[in-house]
Amino acid sequence: MLLLAFIAMLTNGLGQESSQREFGRIFIAGGLNVTSVNNNNNIDNTFGMNLALGREVSDELVVGLLVTYVEYYEVSIIFGDQIDPTPNKIEQFGFGIFARQKFTITDKLDFVSQVSVRKIQEGGDSGLNINILPVLNYQVTNTLGIDVNFGGLVYQNNSDTEVSTYLFDLDLQNVNVGVNFTF
Repeated sequence: MLLLAFIAMLTNGLGQESSQREFGRIFIAGGLNVTSVNNNNNIDNTFGMNLALGREVSDELVVGLLVTYVEYYEVSIIFGDQIDPTPNKIEQFGFGIFARQKFTITDKLDFVSQVSVRKIQEGGDSGLNINILPVLNYQVTNTLGIDVNFGGLVYQNNSDTEVSTYLFDLDLQNVNVGVNFTF
């Protein structure tokens, strides 16, 4: 059912002709991230999804709400090809607010700076996550766009363990692709 709704939205978006944009339109974006990195004696797998729902404040700015789910899965290699039977698995849920500031490169291509502040829940622990992400957005039509981002600046604070993490990441092995609709 969800797939049919996605196909209908995609078909509708591709059928739109370019016209004057209206402010105050609804913005929906979703992304998926699947990575697997062999790191010394560990294999680090990540699966992540996010959904953003917002509203255009101006032609260059969108603000809204964000929901995320990320699953980290680490498998340790003990000797040669033997795998540790008890892998380390962490699930992280988050919800918060976001803002997307658009800087036009061409009539179809934009550089977008996306800032999000989320409350995260990881097992029994909770915390705060702040991201600043560089995004390239290609507008296929005036309603359908494709987002590609990599890296970014991340601050995460776990209030239960009082641990703070700062990360400046430009890892080209971890590229996220998403789709957005504006209507």
